[in-house]
This record gives sequence, C-alpha cells and structure tokens, in this order.
Amino acid sequence: MSEDIIQNFRRPAREPKCARSGFTLIELLVVIAIIAILAGLLLPVLAAAKAKSLGTSCLNNMRQLELASILYAGDNNDTIAYNEGHPDSGGIIGMVPSAPNWVAGSFAYSGNPSAAPAGAETNVYLLGVQGDTVPGVGQLIGSIGSYAKAAGVYRCPADKSLDPASKQPRVRSCSANCYVGTSPRAIRFDPGEILPGWAVFSKYTDFKSDLGASDCIQFLDENPLTLNDGFFLLRPTGLNDRPAINHRNSTTFTFCDGHAQLKRWNDCFLNPNSSSTTDNQWLVSHATCKTN
Repeated sequence: MSEDIIQNFRRPAREPKCARSGFTLIELLVVIAIIAILAGLLLPVLAAAKAKSLGTSCLNNMRQLELASILYAGDNNDTIAYNEGHPDSGGIIGMVPSAPNWVAGSFAYSGNPSAAPAGAETNVYLLGVQGDTVPGVGQLIGSIGSYAKAAGVYRCPADKSLDPASKQPRVRSCSANCYVGTSPRAIRFDPGEILPGWAVFSKYTDFKSDLGASDCIQFLDENPLTLNDGFFLLRPTGLNDRPAINHRNSTTFTFCDGHAQLKRWNDCFLNPNSSSTTDNQWLVSHATCKTN
C-alpha cells in the first residue's frame, strides 16, 4: 500500500459545518419585546378574572349569611336576629341578655383602639360557629352562628386588611344594616342613630310596598376603617359607617329576600372629599324608608 493511500486512510473525515447556534442581540431584544407586549395584554385580563372570581366567592359567602338569618327567623317566630351596637353597662355585645346580637363583640378600629373583648378581631368563637360558649369570656346570645357554621363566610376573600395589633386577618369583614333586626334597646336608647320617622324591620313580614324585602339590604362588607361591631350605622341625613370597596369600587350586599349582588360606587364612598352624595342616597333608599 502506497504512502499516499496510507495517509488518506488515516486522515479524519471532514466534519460537517455545525448549524449556527444562539441569538443575535437584535433577535433577543425582539423576543423580549414580544413577551413584554403579551404580558401587558394578558395581565389585566388575568387580574380582571381574579377579581371576578373573588367577587363571586364573596357573593356566595354573603348569600349563606342571609340564608342563616332567614333560617334563624323561621325558628324564632319570624324575628330577625337582633342587631345591636351598644351593650348595657359596658358589657360585651351579644353576650349580655340586654344586648343579643347576630354576631358578638366589637373590634378595635381607627376611631377606637379598644376591642371588646380583647382580641375580638381574631376570635372565631365570637361568630358563634364553634357553639354558644366563648372560652374565658361567656355565653353568646342571639348568634346566627349555628346556622352559618363556616367561619370563612363572615369574611370577604378580597379583604386584605389586618388587625393593627396582631397583624392577623380579622375573622369578619361584614356588618348588618342598622335598620334591619334592630334591637328594641337600640330603638329606645339610641335615637341619634335609629332616627324617628324611619322604618325598622324586626321581622321579615315587616316589609311592605314602600320597601320590599327584595330591595332592602341586610348584610354588607364594611370599610376596615369603620368596622367594629356588627351594626352598620348609616344616616339618612349624612354619612357615618362606610361600605368596603373590595371588588373594583364595588361592595357586596345581601337583600332580605335572600339574593346578593355587587353595587358599584361613583362618588362619596370612593372619595371622602366628594361633594356628591349619590352613593349614600342609594344606600339609604335600600336600607330604610320614611314611615307614614
């Protein structure tokens, strides 16, 4: 075998040219720009979908509260569970015979740094979902907790507020229209809150043509800055407690016929400095009415 043949035999075969790998800088920037554009288009859609999902969950929670109230009334001669904002002699709301309430206790809030009892904001027993006894505190009176036994239904899933002391989520974000289930004590002793000449509804049969059960609100999520007891104080002649706006400028309400809906606000509940009171007029018109 000749030397040339031997050398050719030993020479390695020429490797094929490899395909070019990686991106150029311009190509990489184009890909990043496309991803950014897609993210900009998708994120608002995802945020809206999440908000809608939380709103639906909140509506379901509130419907359960309304159903619990209706069941309670059915077992108590149609009497709506009492709604009280002030117990006698410094006692705890919902835990003294003179002040039964659909939910017990009062949270600390921006206008009052003291809770009653201490730690009420995170005490699930005050909802009545664990029975009628609050360990170390006393006996519940008037609670609807035996009808709405899941603690989660008392709190809006979109409510991100925390108890300022414990830094934990509050067990409740809702309260009840002060003109529905109004306790006899509140009517007698709180004339500055339950105004004479405005209707209160103590039974579901009290609703008449002036304000029917399908138009009268009972439960709603309350603004964390005013949330304390379960008594949502509203004034036909001005503002007091404020609704929460957890759902894109909307609040979840239940109505006394059992349905729930979201109400979107326009002025004074979105901007405290607003001179318009259209929002409060809607709230009052669905909470009480003038008596004849």
